[in-house]
Amino acid sequence: MSEKRNAPDSSKNNSKKARQSISLETKMEVIRRMEDGQTRPNVCRCLSLPPSTVTTIMTNSVKIKHSVQQSTGVSVKHVSYSRGMIFEKMEKLLALWVDDANKKNIPLTQAAITEKAKSIFCHLKQTHGGEQIFSGSKGWFMRFKTRSNCHSVKFCGEAASADLVAAAEFPKEFQRYVEQGNYSPDQIFNVDETAVFWKRLPARTYICREECSAPGFKAAKDRVTVLLGANVSGTLKLKPMLVYRSQTPRALKGLNKNMLPVYWKYNKKAWVTQNVFTDWYTNYFSPTVLRFCEDKKLQPKVLLLLDNAPGHPQNLNEIRTPLDVKVVYMLPNTTSLLQPMDQGVIATFKAYYLRNTLMEMIRVLDSSDKTIKDYWLGYDILKGIKNIKSAWDEVSTKCLNGVWRKLLPAFVDNFVFEEDLTENISKLARHVGLDDVTAKDVTELLECHDQPLSNEDLEELAKELDCVRSEEIDKESEEETLRVMKTADLQRIISSMESLTDELCDLDYDWERSTKVKRAIISSIGPYSEILNERKQRSKQLKLDNFFLKNVTDPKL
Repeated sequence: MSEKRNAPDSSKNNSKKARQSISLETKMEVIRRMEDGQTRPNVCRCLSLPPSTVTTIMTNSVKIKHSVQQSTGVSVKHVSYSRGMIFEKMEKLLALWVDDANKKNIPLTQAAITEKAKSIFCHLKQTHGGEQIFSGSKGWFMRFKTRSNCHSVKFCGEAASADLVAAAEFPKEFQRYVEQGNYSPDQIFNVDETAVFWKRLPARTYICREECSAPGFKAAKDRVTVLLGANVSGTLKLKPMLVYRSQTPRALKGLNKNMLPVYWKYNKKAWVTQNVFTDWYTNYFSPTVLRFCEDKKLQPKVLLLLDNAPGHPQNLNEIRTPLDVKVVYMLPNTTSLLQPMDQGVIATFKAYYLRNTLMEMIRVLDSSDKTIKDYWLGYDILKGIKNIKSAWDEVSTKCLNGVWRKLLPAFVDNFVFEEDLTENISKLARHVGLDDVTAKDVTELLECHDQPLSNEDLEELAKELDCVRSEEIDKESEEETLRVMKTADLQRIISSMESLTDELCDLDYDWERSTKVKRAIISSIGPYSEILNERKQRSKQLKLDNFFLKNVTDPKL
C-alpha cells in the first residue's frame, strides 16, 4: 500500500503576497525610461518591477503626469496613487499656506489646517465644479503631513498668542548678555524679514476692480521677502536683502546684481530659507559689520538678536567668521511684543515704500501722457528695488534707536514715533486720481503684507511658481551678458546735460540760483565724467602705441 502524501500546507497556499506601494516618483521614472526608448524588460530589471505593473503604469501615464503636476515636490515621493484634480490642487495650495504661515512664525493647529483645507476645497469646487466630498478627517491630516513634509512645522495646542510671561523675563536675560560681553549700542544688531507686495494697490482703486473684469489685464501682486536690520545706535543700516521668485527677471537682464542697492537672492517661493540666511550671514553681514567695527575702532565683536523663525539656522554660533558674533535667539511667541524691527521699523518702511511709489507715479503722470494703467503695467521689479532703497534710506536713526526701548531702555535716547503716513498716502492717491482711497484702505493694505495668504493669493502664488518652473533656464548653460556703457552714449549724455544747464542759466534771471543748480548737476555726474576721461586717455595711448609700432625701423638696418 502506497504511503499517503502529506497534505500541502494550506496556510502557505492561502497567504496573499503583500501589495507593493509605488510612489508617483517611481511611476514617473518608469514613464521617463519608456519614453526614452528603453525596453520593458530593461525597465523591469532596473526598477525591480513586474511587467504587468509597468504596463499598467504606461496605460495610465496621462493621469499620472497630471497628478505629479498638481502635487508638491515632496508629496510626489510619498503619494502612490492618482487622485482627483481638486484634491491634488487643494493640497498643493494648502502646503503653500502652511509654508507661508511657518515662515511668518504663525503657530498652527490641526484644527486650523483642517479648516483652511476645507475652505480651499470649497473655493476650488465653486471654481471648477465637481461632486467630490472632503471631510478633513484625522486620517487625511496625518497622511497630508507625510505627503507635504509638514512634520517639521511646529504645531501648537492652542491658537497663536503672545507669551506675556516670557516677554517679561527675556529683557533681563538679554541685558545680561549685553553686560557680560560689554557690547556698545554700535555692536548690537537685530534683523527681521517681512513679506512685501511690491506691486499692489488698495483694493478700492479702479485698477484693482478692472483686474476682475478685464480679461488679459492683471494688476500684478508679486510678493518678495525683504530682510531689514540695523544696530541699536542706528549708525549702521544694513543693506536690505531681497528674495525674489526667479534668478534673473526680465528687468534685471544684463545688470550686475552685486551692484544693486539690495542683497539679491532668489528661490521659487521668494522666502528666506536657512541656506539663504546662512549665505547672507557669512557673505554680507559678517564682512560688512567687521569693516564698520574697524572704521569705528571697535572690538570686532557684535551681538545679533534673532527670532526663532524656521528660516534662521540654530547653529549660527558654530559658524566661524572673522567677526566674533554672538547670536541670541528670542523665546517663542515673544516676537510681536519685543522684536525691535517689529516695533515700528518695518511698518514705517512699508509706509514710506507705498508713499514713494505713489509720488513716483505722480511725477511720471504729470510729465507724460501715460495713464495709471500704463504706468502700473510698466512698474517692474527694478523700479520696486529703487523704491525699497529710498524707503529704507528714509527710516530715521531715531526710529531705529527708539524701537529698542523694551529691551535696552538705557541705550534709547528720546523715542519718537515716525509720522503717521496713512493720511498723507491717501491724499497722494487721490491726487493721482484714485478718488475712492481712504486712510483706512491704506492701513488695510499695509497690514495685509504679514497676514496669512487668502485662497485667491494662494492660487496666484501657485501660478507664479508654475511659470517660474516652466521658464527656468539651466544655470550652467546660461551665459548672461552684462550691459555695457558705450563711450559714444556716455559722451552724448554728458554733453546734453552740460548744454541743458547752460540753457537754464541763460533763461533764469537769478544768476546765483541757476549757477548753483548747474554746479550741483555737473558735480553729480562727476563719476561718469571720470569714466569718460579715462576711456579717452586709454584711446589716445592706444593710438600712440599703434603709430610707433607702424613706423618702427627694422633693427637689421
